[in-house]
Amino acid sequence: MKTYFLAGCSVVFALTNFANETQAQNSRQWCTKYARIAVDQFADANRFNRCRRRDARWHGNQQVHFNWCMTASEQAVRTEDSARRAHLATCKSGILD
Repeated sequence: MKTYFLAGCSVVFALTNFANETQAQNSRQWCTKYARIAVDQFADANRFNRCRRRDARWHGNQQVHFNWCMTASEQAVRTEDSARRAHLATCKSGILD
């Protein structure tokens, strides 16, 4: 009985550990994508004078975007992406006038 209980505990621990590793891997993949998009948005903004920005949101350092993403909440990451998308949509619409 004790042996079975201990084996069961190790299986639960292994599954929990696997879930944590899977979650960490998913976070890394998601943040890698976020960082790539942020750098692409920065490059897109730099194509037009009226779209250019230089601050924590707007820069071309993919590693900095990735590191921030790994520590930020999902909502904060989505907010930053949405803000960049909105800025680009607004400033580029003025270019087409």
